[in-house]
Amino acid sequence: MNLFEGFKALGVFLKKGGLFVLKPFSFITKTLFNYGLVPLYQLYRKIKKIGHDIFVPLRQSFLYPFVGKHLAIIVLATVGSIVAVNNINLRVAEAQQIGTHSVASAINYNLNADIEETIEGVPPREERLFASIISPVQATPLPTMTIATQTRTGNIIAAGGAAGAIDKPQDVTSYTVQGGDTISTIAERFNISTQTVLWANSMSETDYIKPGQTLKIPPVSGIVHEVASGDTVASIAKKYGVSEDAILDYNKLADASLIEKGETLIVPGGKPPEPPKPVVTRSVASNPIYSGSVPASAPATSVRFMWPTPSHRINQYFRYGHTGLDIDGDFSSPIYASAAGVVSKVAYLNYGYGYHIIITHADGSQTLYGHASKIFVTQGQRVNQGQTIAMVGTTGRSTGTHLHFEIIIDGRKLNPLSYIR
Repeated sequence: MNLFEGFKALGVFLKKGGLFVLKPFSFITKTLFNYGLVPLYQLYRKIKKIGHDIFVPLRQSFLYPFVGKHLAIIVLATVGSIVAVNNINLRVAEAQQIGTHSVASAINYNLNADIEETIEGVPPREERLFASIISPVQATPLPTMTIATQTRTGNIIAAGGAAGAIDKPQDVTSYTVQGGDTISTIAERFNISTQTVLWANSMSETDYIKPGQTLKIPPVSGIVHEVASGDTVASIAKKYGVSEDAILDYNKLADASLIEKGETLIVPGGKPPEPPKPVVTRSVASNPIYSGSVPASAPATSVRFMWPTPSHRINQYFRYGHTGLDIDGDFSSPIYASAAGVVSKVAYLNYGYGYHIIITHADGSQTLYGHASKIFVTQGQRVNQGQTIAMVGTTGRSTGTHLHFEIIIDGRKLNPLSYIR
């Protein structure tokens, strides 16, 4: 047998043997195809035909927009709505209920129940819980403590009470005016009287406030008094019409002799004293309103208009409805002639400037000085720049001591800050 015949015989053997080996696999493949894939394909064709029979007629119906490619959106929207409604209806769980219905909680509960049953003399969990609900709770009082507080005068006061409570007087606070604020609304916010706010800030009822302005706010209705040389608790109480005990108690003063110059005291319920009654004659224009000693004048300057008081602190600025400056002062503050001239008017207005002076100057301009408590000049009298013509007061429509100062040029009331130096 040659090589060619050998290969030929090998091929015949492999062909017959291969068919024998692959025959089982061929049987399996045919079976899967005939009894698996073919039925599935036939089922798919039936379902497709049913869908076709349903959806084709709907193309002519109003329901068509809600099927087909829109079906997934409709399903998602429905599911989302159901979830949202369920969330809304969920009740809020209390902190102690969180996790009580979890599997871990149930297992732990069962384990605890088994352990409790094995402990002799200890009632089951349910009985203990029920007893804790119906048994009265015994409140444990908070521990009290004593806090030593040092007052402004150095006195040590023991304040007993609940932990953290310190018995001490309140202090004057500052408040920045906001848009829409009025004196009355600010007073109401801090639960004090409107007059208290006016007195603490040397303002009158006709004064205006503006956003950004800072006001002093006393802690209670009354007076904020700065102790001056020679002041005593008795004299302060008499001045503001209150009892000495009211001042001592509110300011936590153990001894009335311990107040010091410069110290600030709160006078609860106090009212400012009435201004001193000037000596007035029937003819205001021809006689001085006060005939006592006149304070020293201020030196004349080279400016056209000088400041009319030693104080340059402004309580109220020039604006629409307020035609001058309100300059801070007290009954001991002199009023100077802002420029040389002739006193053209000395008069009194109950609901306006009170006792006031008008001086006419060489160039025809005029200056007005209102709310004076004492007047040292008469109508027609010539005065020099810096000459003391009156004393600061609160006569007329005013609730606090100050000078209302105006500059009048060509009959127009102008902003004094544009002229005084």
